[in-house]
Amino acid sequence: MKRWQVGLGILIVVGVGVTLVDYKKWRWEETRRFGHGYEEQLEPAVPLTKVYQNDIAGVRVKYPGEWGAEENSKFNLQNSNVIVRWEEVLEEEKRELVVQWPGGVRLYIENTDKNLADIADTEVKELESEGASLAGDREYINTDEASLVILTWEEVPETGNLVVWQRAMAQKKGRLVVLEAEMAKTEWLKWKKTLEEIYRSLVII
Repeated sequence: MKRWQVGLGILIVVGVGVTLVDYKKWRWEETRRFGHGYEEQLEPAVPLTKVYQNDIAGVRVKYPGEWGAEENSKFNLQNSNVIVRWEEVLEEEKRELVVQWPGGVRLYIENTDKNLADIADTEVKELESEGASLAGDREYINTDEASLVILTWEEVPETGNLVVWQRAMAQKKGRLVVLEAEMAKTEWLKWKKTLEEIYRSLVII
């Protein structure tokens, strides 16, 4: 083999090696920037200046001052001459809406003896059976007042606009509390961090 052929072979091998290294560096940088870019798209949490408390449901949670709360009349003490508790209002294994806020944010409670891990497993199976695809792994938030499991998934309704769903669940003494959000992807980027702060503020009385 002639010298120039040997030299050409060496140059080709070195060139391929450099190209692979450059590609790996590019992929790593793109991946790093992509994740970082997503976080940069999220708007800061809005201050939670209002408190919603319902003594029948036994829940307390903070929310933005610009939101108005629309309460289920079943859980309104003004509609009752006697003080009642959630056990008297809820049917077994039936999830009841307590209050909702603008933009598709709702709070439910449910009477159940199942533990939170089993409840989350059941929720995932039901969502997957309906064709939903979870966006990543389950998330967890632990505070002094509650431990929450969070499920997030996306759907494309008939309108064609991507909708993000999130369900944060906590349990205490046979009572499941569910905070659920449903909003367009553009709104999701605006409210995601605020929702996390709302979840952290949850107190099960």
